[in-house]
Formats: sequence, C-alpha cells, structure tokens
Amino acid sequence: MGASDALTERAAFLRDSLHKSRTNTDRMVSMLGSFDHRLSALEAAMRPTQGFGEPRFSYLLSLVMQVRTYAIRMAHGNIDKTLKSADIILGYFERMREAELKLSRGPRDDLESYLTAIDQLRSISRFFSSNKSLRNNDGVVNQANNTLLKAVTRLEDEFRSLLTTHRLQQARVVISVDRLPPTCYNLLFAIAYRARVMFFLLFTYLCNVLFVSGFSKPVPPDSLFGSLPEISQPLSGSLDQQSESVSNHSENQVKSSEPSALTPPKLIPPRILPLLHKLAQQLVQAGRQQQCLKIYREVRSSTLEKSLSSLGVEKLSRDEVQKLPWESLETKIGNWIHHMRIAVKLLFAWERELCNQIFEGIGSVKDQCFSEITANSMMVLLSFGEAIAKSKRSPEKLFVLLDMYEVMHELQPEIESIFEGKACSEMRDSAFTLTRHLAQTAQETFGDFEDAVEKDASKTFIADGTVHPLTSYVINYVKFLFE
Repeated sequence: MGASDALTERAAFLRDSLHKSRTNTDRMVSMLGSFDHRLSALEAAMRPTQGFGEPRFSYLLSLVMQVRTYAIRMAHGNIDKTLKSADIILGYFERMREAELKLSRGPRDDLESYLTAIDQLRSISRFFSSNKSLRNNDGVVNQANNTLLKAVTRLEDEFRSLLTTHRLQQARVVISVDRLPPTCYNLLFAIAYRARVMFFLLFTYLCNVLFVSGFSKPVPPDSLFGSLPEISQPLSGSLDQQSESVSNHSENQVKSSEPSALTPPKLIPPRILPLLHKLAQQLVQAGRQQQCLKIYREVRSSTLEKSLSSLGVEKLSRDEVQKLPWESLETKIGNWIHHMRIAVKLLFAWERELCNQIFEGIGSVKDQCFSEITANSMMVLLSFGEAIAKSKRSPEKLFVLLDMYEVMHELQPEIESIFEGKACSEMRDSAFTLTRHLAQTAQETFGDFEDAVEKDASKTFIADGTVHPLTSYVINYVKFLFE
C-alpha cells in the first residue's frame, strides 16, 4: 500500500504542476497577443516616417512574433494532452487504491464487492502492462499482480469454506432417505421370499438325491421344510398365494413411499449456488483451474463417500467376497442392489446437477470435475458386482445374479445420461461391462444346472405314478425364473 500511496502523490503533484504550467502558458499567450496588438499599432503610426529598409524589418519582426505565438499555442495543446493523460493515470491509481482497500477486508462479509475489486485490479494491471512507455510501469504491474495473487488465494479459501459448510446437509438427507421404505427393499422381499423357498427345496433335494451316492430313498417334500429358515416356512395357504400377497403388499408400500424417497433435496441453499459459480469463474480466469477442481473434488468426493458409507456401502476385494459365507453374501447382494439404486438415482444425480450449476459456462470443466468426484464411489459399487459375476458359479447364485442384472439393466439409461461426456466414458463402459458379465454368468449358471439335471444318475422310481420330485422341482425352478 505504501508504494501505491507514493505513486498517487507523485501523480497528483504532476497534475498540479501541469495545471500551473497551463495557467502560465495562458498568461504568456495573452501577453504576447497584447504585445502583438501594440506592435501593429506602433507600426501603423510609424509608417509615414519609415525609410526604404524599415518595412522589411517590420515584416521580419511580425513573422518572429507569429512563430513564437504558434510555438506557445502548440505547447499549450501538448500540456492539455499531458494533463488529460495524467488525469487518466491518476484515475487508475485511485481505482487501484479503492480496489486494494476492498480486498484487504476479505470476501467473507461482501463477496460481490470483493469480486468487483478483483475485476478492477485485473483491468488496471492490463492497462499498465499495455503502456510500456510509462515510467515506473513495472513496479505498478508487479504490485497489482501480487495483490491479485493474494486475493485469488483468499478466494480459494472462501470456495472451500462454502463447500465445506454446506456439505454436512447431504449426509443427513441421505440417512433420512435410507430410513424411508425404499422401492427396492419391498420388491426384493417379494422376490427373495419366492426364490428362497424354491431354492432351498430344490437345492436340498439335489444335494440329498442327486449328488449323495448311496441315497436310494427320496426325501418327502414336506420334510424339506424342516431345513428351511423359520422366516421362509409357509404358515398357511399355497406358496403362490402367499408370495402374491407379499407382492401386493409391497406394491402398495412402493406407491406410497416412492415419491418421498426420490424427491431431490436442496443440498446447497439457492443463495449460495450463484456465489460458488462466481468464485469458480474467477478462479478459472485467474489461471487457477486445477486448484479449483482440486478443492471441489476433495470436498465433494469425500462427502459422497461418507454418504455411501452411512448407507452401509463397503469396499470389498474379490478375495474377500469369495471368502464370505453364502448367507452373508446374499444379504450384501440385496444391500448392493439397494445401494446402486440410491447412488445412481439420487447421489450421483445430485452431484451431476450441482456440477452443472456451479461450473455452467466454464468450458468442459463440469464433466471432468464430476468424473473425478464420482469415480472412486462408482468403482467401489461396480467392483463388488464384478466380484460376484466372476465368483465360483453355484445354483443358489442364479436368482441374485438375475436380480443384479435386472437393476443394472434398469439403471443403464440413467447411467448414460448422468455420466455423459468423454470424461465419464470409462465409468459408462464399466457399468455396461458389468451388465454383460452378469448376464453371461447367469446364463452359464443355468447351463450348469441343466447339466446337473441331465447327469442325474439316481435310480428313484415313483410307484404310484405321480410326478417325479425332480421333475416337479425343475419345473417350479424354471417357472420362478420367468416370473
């Protein structure tokens, strides 16, 4: 600030000096004009007494006076131009001083004025940079650039502060959404009830009848219910009636809960979004695009990961998935289906909308930023699906593979819409690859089941001519695959 004050004082002194020079020049021109007038009157009075050489002397004297008058008038014009230039330069110094004063207060209290001051200071820096002929020009430019650098650094801090302050709201929203009766849990309950009953009946039969050597007497179907979990045993009525009742109950719950579960909340107050947009614009204009993206990525990606963690999303390697017992794995697969729907339909959709609003009109920054924010979270979800798709095949996994395929196929259009752009192509391709692997694994698993049935070497016969238990179970198994 001391150098700016000194330059301002020197400019003011120059302007005062030019004003005095202009006043003195005006007086001189006036005096010369009066002198010229008097000389003309004297020449007219002396004309009758002039000799032969005197007219020439008078002409020369008049010519000299005109040249001097012209020179003084030219000097007067130059002083006017210089004075105008001094006024312009002094005006820039005054605006520079005002801008520095506003910047010294920081962006917290009045961000709009702070951003306006940065624009003014940037304009002043361009003016002095383009006028190399001015003395002490480099000093003024260096001072302006140093002030701009400090101001932009404080903008980065404010950008981070606003994002951090308002990120906490998302975790509360996600937890409240998870506590609502979500669509996928209701649907899974209906599907899992039917599939689990059929699976235990079929799988137990295959284990006892087909794959245990020396077993010659078929197990009565009613006795198989003793090996089922208590929650899966039918209490009354047929299996179809009970599952239909569960499905109808689930559908009714879905209709009542779906709108509230999918209503997008206001993660960041509307009054904050324009400020974040302007801050991002200023940072990019100042050449701090990478720093801006880094701040946004650090804040939003950690927020997204915490939101998924609050839902119960775990990062499991392929080896860890392989070591899990089937009961735990089945539960995690059901949770994964629920998490995929929430992540794509809510969390990722919110992040895309937020990126579009904050980085609107700032090149292709929004696609790159969104990609960096969601990459890790998306890959955690997809890697679990890939681990299941590439795990060892077994008959009990067929139903969950189909459920996983169904949800990926359902979310495919939204994934393509949300993860649009070249920057997100890797995640789109990964999601498509997972969908294809799940379909392929389900197909191979069903082929394994077909081979097991064809290779059945049991010698069990039905004496009363009724349907063979294996035939009944296979038909029901296939029936439930198509429902």
